[in-house]
Amino acid sequence: MSGNLAFNATNPRLTFEHGAAILAITLILLFSLSLITFYGARVGVTEQKISANEYRAKQAFEAAQAGLEIGAAYLNNRIIRKQVLTDADNDGLIDHQQVNITSGTLPNNTSYMITYNNDAWRNDLRLIEINSVGWSDDKSASANIRQALQVIPLLINITDAGVTSRENIIMDGNIELINTATDITAKAGGLVTLLGDSQATTSDTGDNGIEENNPELQGLLTNDDFFEYFFGVTKSDTLLQNIHITCNESSCLNQDNEPVNPGEYPGENIWITGDTTIDSNMGTEDHPVILIVDGNLTLAGDSSIWGLIYITENGHAIHAPGNGHLHGALIAENSNFLANGNLAIEYDVSAITPPKGGNGLFAKVAGTWRDF
Repeated sequence: MSGNLAFNATNPRLTFEHGAAILAITLILLFSLSLITFYGARVGVTEQKISANEYRAKQAFEAAQAGLEIGAAYLNNRIIRKQVLTDADNDGLIDHQQVNITSGTLPNNTSYMITYNNDAWRNDLRLIEINSVGWSDDKSASANIRQALQVIPLLINITDAGVTSRENIIMDGNIELINTATDITAKAGGLVTLLGDSQATTSDTGDNGIEENNPELQGLLTNDDFFEYFFGVTKSDTLLQNIHITCNESSCLNQDNEPVNPGEYPGENIWITGDTTIDSNMGTEDHPVILIVDGNLTLAGDSSIWGLIYITENGHAIHAPGNGHLHGALIAENSNFLANGNLAIEYDVSAITPPKGGNGLFAKVAGTWRDF
């Protein structure tokens, strides 16, 4: 200690220089620490911003994905689907109007807007693209997702005949079979009998277009085989997928036991249990029906039906005491199916494979999802 004091006393300049160096180093260290602290704070703020941006981006993406799922569900709601699949100007494209735009807010305050279009598939409203835009809760971030959906038709094997039966067909009265498209008016695994004034017309005046003892139909050994050949699924599964109506002649109840008229469901798949009398039109040219009747069917008055009528083994006849007209096709399971009265069955393939949305559920098309 005394040595140092003697040194400092004898070398005051060295003492001053030593203190100045310490001060300079201290200032440098303080400045460096300040820079490090400032940089760390900047990094922290930047990371917070990045984290917040990522969070908002994920919110927006998840909202867009939710909108996409909601949009797909809407397409499989028969009421909303008819609002979405509108082509009032008949140009083959979905009309871009307010009814085609659906928006909503999710529980976490994120939101979405979905639009439907088929610009890439003109004249085919069975193939739809959903565009879903999602926003974060503070609207600072957005995401856009697209997905194509296509109708999976209920009828997977399209009949080429006006009337098709697994076994025998009897036409009695004034039944007119017309098929100038495929020229097959009736096809049966058994025999076709025309009685009364019944007749069959094709594009060839010398050919009635009747095919009997069809080997393909004979190979379908049971009525269940016959049904699944056309629809691809069992009757029980089909019943669950479609509108179910229970009828007792002209009185019909829906699945909620409310009175209904089968004609209220254009463009739908309908399963009717029981003997049924229809005294109004069903389906339209743009929105034909698939009508599965588990019983006998009577077309009263001047009923006109667009679409496919399938009558199970529990229905042995279709009666037309008035002037019935079927645009599409008739398929029957009963071993001796009878059609009588005044009925025209005019084969129309477009009524079986409807061009405007039509029958069946919409399902996602693989490989069409994109977020750019």
